[in-house]
Amino acid sequence: HLRSVSLLRDTTVFFVSPLKGNEAVLGKDLAQVTGQQDDILKVKRNLEMLITPPIELIQGGKGMIIRIPVMSSNQTSPSYIGQMSVVIDSEQFLTETGLEKLFKRYHIQITQKSENQKIQMVYANTEKLASDFETYTMTIGNIEWKFSYIPIGGWKTTTHQHLFILLIGLMISITVGILVSRLLGETGRLNTLVNERTSDLIRTNEYLEQTLGEVEEKQAELFLLNDQLEQSLDHLKETQEQLIQSEKFAALGELVAGVSHEINTPLGIGITLATFIQDKHEHLVKSFEANTLSRHEVKEYNEALCEALHVMVNSLNRSAEIISSFKNVAGEQSALELRQFHVKKYFEDVLQNLKPRLKKTSHVIELICDPDLVIYHYPGVFSHILTNFIINSLVHGFTEETKGHIGIAFMMKGDHCVLTYTDDGVGIPEEHVPHVFDPFYTTKKGQGSTGLGLHIIYNIVTQNLGGKIQLKTGPNKGVTFTISFTALHPEDYADQQ
Repeated sequence: HLRSVSLLRDTTVFFVSPLKGNEAVLGKDLAQVTGQQDDILKVKRNLEMLITPPIELIQGGKGMIIRIPVMSSNQTSPSYIGQMSVVIDSEQFLTETGLEKLFKRYHIQITQKSENQKIQMVYANTEKLASDFETYTMTIGNIEWKFSYIPIGGWKTTTHQHLFILLIGLMISITVGILVSRLLGETGRLNTLVNERTSDLIRTNEYLEQTLGEVEEKQAELFLLNDQLEQSLDHLKETQEQLIQSEKFAALGELVAGVSHEINTPLGIGITLATFIQDKHEHLVKSFEANTLSRHEVKEYNEALCEALHVMVNSLNRSAEIISSFKNVAGEQSALELRQFHVKKYFEDVLQNLKPRLKKTSHVIELICDPDLVIYHYPGVFSHILTNFIINSLVHGFTEETKGHIGIAFMMKGDHCVLTYTDDGVGIPEEHVPHVFDPFYTTKKGQGSTGLGLHIIYNIVTQNLGGKIQLKTGPNKGVTFTISFTALHPEDYADQQ
């Protein structure tokens, strides 16, 4: 006739069997439930088993509840852990045992009393019993049970029921005794299980606390290491920026040296011819002052002067062109300025400034671009790109014996500009391709290469142009760099001028 068995941690239900039909009781604090509050707290306070009279159950219906305290196994000072509640279906119990019919013929009261406690009514179908009622008393553990009864019409209306009722009381007492005995045994087993689980939880908690301490220690080490790495990264970025600036100034210095060398030739010719004309002029003046000047000397002087002046003008024009192209390119090397410019003419100026470096080789450079193409952009970035590409080809792409070919093509595709740079040099091995744009990555360390050339190009393309750069290469297949970016429009930048 058991409805369920529940386990309470302190006064809250955390386990019930069977679960089906009893879900409503899980998680309930029975010390807060009307009708059960007093009994629950009494078991907790007195640490004694208690059987309640029939009450309304949370899961529905009526039942009698046997409440047993669960204690720790510490023999010296056992402490309260919780309770075990066994619910007996009182109606089913009375029906199946036939007691329900019997109780309709008798006034019955069942009470229980433990040491130092008041008498508690377990069951009663009448408020008062006559003075001649019979009582059967039985003590189980430290609880005294009393079964009091009398026929509804008095003893005169029944026969032999006295002994029968006594046997019924005895049967009920034995039944309860067996049940209590079993529950006490189950309580011992549950106490042992609870202690084992408690020990496991304590060990687990200690392990978790130790692990947490180790994790916090490792976390502190990681924070310190992270700070060190951030400092190292800041220092590395600062160093990288300095090296990039140095590389830019080195390229500019190379341009200055090349232009100086290129200008020396026409200027030297001009100085030589100016000296020659000066000598001729002084000789003509002396002849004139001595009245020895002849027509032939004047004619000879005139021819020499015309020829010298023609060569001098060409030489000076050549010097002016070199200086002008250098100003256009070198000025853009150190500053970014948005302006309209003829692409092919500007590229030719860049190549002109690199001519001193190129004329020592037998390489051929081919420039393909619409001569009338004008764009609005930063011309200086293209100077950086072409200079670094060409120097990279001379250093890494070609050998001293190679007669190489370099191709530069610039075109418009709708709203996009496409710059293609190719050379037919040795190419780049496959294992190096993923790293070519990395800073300080070079295959010629210690030979004057810093590994920043292509990194500078990558930064210019992605940051200044807002574009993309792609590389196609292979051993002995040369290189092809394709740069694409969106064209700018002057009206979009009018407010910035």
